[in-house]
Amino acid sequence: MANSNGNPSFTHTIKLNGKILFHADEESIRAIFTNLSGVDFKVTQFFTWKSHDDYLVTMGEMLEVKFTPGSVMALHQCSDDAQLAEHKF
Repeated sequence: MANSNGNPSFTHTIKLNGKILFHADEESIRAIFTNLSGVDFKVTQFFTWKSHDDYLVTMGEMLEVKFTPGSVMALHQCSDDAQLAEHKF
């Protein structure tokens, strides 16, 4: 059965200030959420970012959003739009 966005594998979303940034499966969305929130972000030689702040600037440019102080990012389950996690920048 497809969810509201039409793709059965897209079970979760990330929203920034209520705007949907990503739809994906739960595992992928949780990885993206923890990277954006800085929980699991680690700078390694494989990344071009020098810091979490650099990563947020790059992701913001790609997504055409700004991760500014006070912005709220939320992880949602698509089936019932239940909020599972929240991060305030």
